[in-house]
Amino acid sequence: MQLHRAGATITRSNALVSECAPRTHRPSPRASDGLQCHAVATTRDFLGARTSSAEMDLDNDYCNISTPYSPEYVRARTIQTPGDVLQVMGRIVKITVSLGTFFGSLWLDGVIGRADTPDVVRQRAAQLRDTLTYLGPSFIKAGQVLANRPDIVREDYMNELCVLQDDVPSFPDAQAFAIIEEQLGQPLEQLFSSISEGPVAAASLGQVYKAVLRSTGEEVAIKVQRPQVEPVILRDLFIFRTLASFARQRLGCKPELIVDEFGQKLLEELDYVQEARNIQEFCNNFAGEPTVKIPWAGDQQRSTP
Repeated sequence: MQLHRAGATITRSNALVSECAPRTHRPSPRASDGLQCHAVATTRDFLGARTSSAEMDLDNDYCNISTPYSPEYVRARTIQTPGDVLQVMGRIVKITVSLGTFFGSLWLDGVIGRADTPDVVRQRAAQLRDTLTYLGPSFIKAGQVLANRPDIVREDYMNELCVLQDDVPSFPDAQAFAIIEEQLGQPLEQLFSSISEGPVAAASLGQVYKAVLRSTGEEVAIKVQRPQVEPVILRDLFIFRTLASFARQRLGCKPELIVDEFGQKLLEELDYVQEARNIQEFCNNFAGEPTVKIPWAGDQQRSTP
């Protein structure tokens, strides 16, 4: 969870907290200060250990963005048991049926001779958007990328894909609230005096709630990562790269490189801890600049000493 953004590569988190209304720069807290901030989110490493934001150190005054992405990493995380193989096969079937239905509709439109009919084009564009949404985060991200590529996608399709950038269906509030309580280790009513009944925004990887900290009365935003989003993304990346390897000879290029770049960026976006580091680095860079407003982020609920 994150009141700004959460997730991780080396350390992983489902939630993180930051102020809704950014403040002017304030000095970075030291470990000896008891983390003098009003709210932060719980982070966990691969073994479930808890890590404080004070330990998210910056080397040489700049953020070292570290992502675990590699083809070997994706394969190792995706294929661990025979059951994982069945999940990959099931995912391939789901993708094939969904995209096959869309492209089959395009083919049928061409046969009938209505492929360029404005109403049909709008219908197919909406169908593509719904299909990518149904297939989940990896495909939503791909749609977001295509929405900015007029050299690849025609304008009417781009307009529909742009919806994926700011209007993605949310997941149930009960799941989100359970993640918040698990990550922060306290019931919601102890952490917040109020919290929005539903998300104020939803994206491909997570959604955001508005809340007021009970300890300080500050208004904050909580970003909660979608449940089980990482396994789905890793499974998709494994499938994408496998297909890219088969397509390499026919295409005469290295499509694996495109998948690798896409995968690296996706895992970076899952890393909410890195985002917290980026916020801190930005804060350090603009220390003493009164015109720059910077939110804060941290790793557990605390009151100011």
